[in-house]
Parts: sequence; C-alpha cells; structure tokens
Amino acid sequence: MTIPLLGIVQLVGKTVPEAQRFLEQAFTDGGYLVEPQVSVTILQHASRVFYVFGEVNSPGAKELPPGVEAIGILEALTLGGELSRYARRSGISIQPQGLGAETEGIKVDLDALLKGLADPADERYRVRAGDIVFVPERVF
Repeated sequence: MTIPLLGIVQLVGKTVPEAQRFLEQAFTDGGYLVEPQVSVTILQHASRVFYVFGEVNSPGAKELPPGVEAIGILEALTLGGELSRYARRSGISIQPQGLGAETEGIKVDLDALLKGLADPADERYRVRAGDIVFVPERVF
C-alpha cells in the first residue's frame, strides 16, 4: 500500500496493532512527525480461495468462509455444486497449494467417506486456500 510521505509500505502479515506501531515508527524515523497517532482499519480481508475442477456442476474458484483456515472435502465439494453424472467418486484428489503438477496429491474415496469407512475430519481431507480439488471422469 502507498502511504503519503512514506511511499510504499508492506503491512502483509501484521496485525492491526502491529501495523499501527510500524507506521507510527516510520513517520517518526522519517522525521515527518514527532508523536504520530495512526489508526488502521481493515476494510476488506483478502479473499482466500480454493479451486474445484473436473466433473462438478459449478467448477472454479470458491471462497473459504471468513475466519476459517480449512474446510472438509465434503463441504468443498458442496461448494462446487453437485457432482456430474460422469464423476468418478473414488478418484477425487486434493492437490495442496505449493505442490507441483507432478505430485499426485491426496486421493479421496467419496463413497467411503459417506459410508463412514473413512473419517471426514482427517486432516488429509481438509481443503485450504490455494488447494485444488479435482473430480475425475469415470470410465464407462
């Protein structure tokens, strides 16, 4: 962000009080103000999205609910709309952010989850910002 007198400043990763102290110190160190009082307000949180692709009725970027770091695969698939009639329910994958395309990711068997044969609360089945959920096509 650009602040008058200071120019471009990086506040990424700072809490509101940390950002206020940082800016106050920057104004003081720059010799612009003697005892600055800075107020910082968050107007909009950065969107945190994950992606659902493949055999779903509503593919694309989906936003995580505010204040939530991760959601379960069942909720992620629900946000992607119903599975298409061509979806292979046993080959769904979660590709965590940062893993290259050559990495296979986590495989999910939707039927096993729904029948209680796998634990939907398992950390491996959590979807986070930047992750890709892919529902493959079944072979007839």
